[in-house]
Amino acid sequence: MLQGETLTFENALYPITRYGLLEDAWFTLSYSPLRDDWREPRGKGVLADTEAPNS
Repeated sequence: MLQGETLTFENALYPITRYGLLEDAWFTLSYSPLRDDWREPRGKGVLADTEAPNS
């Protein structure tokens, strides 16, 4: 992302705690640059989408 490209991680495993129990969860994450008026990257947007468990 330092050069302004979008990064995507599809169906990535992230162990999380739900209701006090650790469980596996799969997400697709996308990180995109947020640009200013001069098209320079000044921040990042993050989109997370849950995925069905791998079988």
